[in-house]
Amino acid sequence: MTTVPGGYDPADDPYREWDAAYVLGALAPAERREYERHLGACEACRAAVGEIAGIPGVLGTVAPQERAELLAAGAGR
Repeated sequence: MTTVPGGYDPADDPYREWDAAYVLGALAPAERREYERHLGACEACRAAVGEIAGIPGVLGTVAPQERAELLAAGAGR
């Protein structure tokens, strides 16, 4: 368990798994506002968002046909 100065333990953060949903735009509007307030005070969550912020752009470069093929291959697992 990692703690940061001040005794904050990121493992106890109820928002620690919201980063991907936030970056992908999957949070409801009220949840998005709530998470954005949290980001203002939480360096760990800001860092997590920063690490994956480019993923939507990368996903957007995949051609539609390639996406369909990838989805079909994944469904066959």
